[in-house]
Amino acid sequence: PGFGEFQWSSLLALAAAFFFALYFLSTRLLSGNTPPLVMLAWQGVGGFVLMSVLVPLVWVPPTLTDLIMMAALGVIGASGHLLLIRAFEYAEASLLAPFLYTEIIMQVLLGYWLFGDIPNSWAFAGIALIIGVGVYLSLNSGKRPQA
Repeated sequence: PGFGEFQWSSLLALAAAFFFALYFLSTRLLSGNTPPLVMLAWQGVGGFVLMSVLVPLVWVPPTLTDLIMMAALGVIGASGHLLLIRAFEYAEASLLAPFLYTEIIMQVLLGYWLFGDIPNSWAFAGIALIIGVGVYLSLNSGKRPQA
């Protein structure tokens, strides 16, 4: 939000956005040629390998509740990824992108509900800008300028 509190770790958010966009585009490119379950499996393996690097740094033995929650998260996450892969078989990324903006709204609502966090005016301005530009680009992506 502000540059007074900038830390180099803040660039992780930018890296996350970049890699999410890369995931989005690669999923679209591969969706016509690769079976959805194969893509889902390779994405899972890739995520497992990358995240396993961090495990020794933060390992805490999981409780039974943790294991149940991880299993539920795995089922829900895999279902969501499979549906996203299937969506890319039928539609362009620019058409699907605005639907992902509901994620921003849900995160704000969950932040308020779980933590009592109320975004400031800069956060709302950023959210409006991201959603507005995304919807504008989505609506105008198929139009060609007339000469």
